[in-house]
Amino acid sequence: MLNLDVEAWDTSADLYDAMEKYYERYPEGSPFLRSEPYSLWLSGRGFRIYEGKKNLEILDSQLLKRDMALCKKQAYPEGKFISREAEEYYETELEQMYRGEGEYLGCAFAGYNVEEYLRMGGGEEYILVPRYDDMGNIRMITDWNVAVLADSTNKESALHLIETILEEDNKPGWGHGVADREKNKEYLKQLHDQWVKAEVVVDGKVRAGLTEEDYQVIEEVYQKGVIVNESPVYLKFQEMMEPFFTNEGSYEACIEELRKYLELYYSE
Repeated sequence: MLNLDVEAWDTSADLYDAMEKYYERYPEGSPFLRSEPYSLWLSGRGFRIYEGKKNLEILDSQLLKRDMALCKKQAYPEGKFISREAEEYYETELEQMYRGEGEYLGCAFAGYNVEEYLRMGGGEEYILVPRYDDMGNIRMITDWNVAVLADSTNKESALHLIETILEEDNKPGWGHGVADREKNKEYLKQLHDQWVKAEVVVDGKVRAGLTEEDYQVIEEVYQKGVIVNESPVYLKFQEMMEPFFTNEGSYEACIEELRKYLELYYSE
């Protein structure tokens, strides 16, 4: 037993403390599914594409360094990335988790995928907690983003695209939360009515439903979470950290290369 008080967590550092404690107890284990490594990358440190070179300060963050070391330990256990697409790992580990096997710290759980959480055992086996960033904000990631260049030479088509996206039929379905808090209230009511029950049926089996405590956590995420929009810089970040993950370069060397890249990126 790790004796973790997860309900007291309020920043990313609390999770890193728990993961480091986990590895002390289970040095050959994996706190989460190996094919679903936990990491906040840059956005969890307050990286905002529009803040320019101010973002360079994040590269000196000790929390970023801890994050990358833990991500490497989980997702690159032998210097080689175990991706979610590696079916032999993902399906096997997921089924083990459903059966309550293995010494896992937890599982990344998307707010709209209640069935997966209940298959794991729900509130009878786990405590649901929000995903916090370094500053203590509850973190939300959008599923898809669309943008129009400010200096677009085709204003009419750009306006038409925006109008089309905003039409009711083209908004994300109720399977996903949206940035509109009022719309989220409607979604949350549907979620509560469907899943907050003593018993529900998932995959043809009767299982315990969501508890009120579980629901309150999900509600807090949708109503108080800070929306995170991933940008192309994050993909470049992962690419430039690859030598560190694969034992071909040091953390410091990768960060220095990333610093040079961002300085160039923001000077163009």
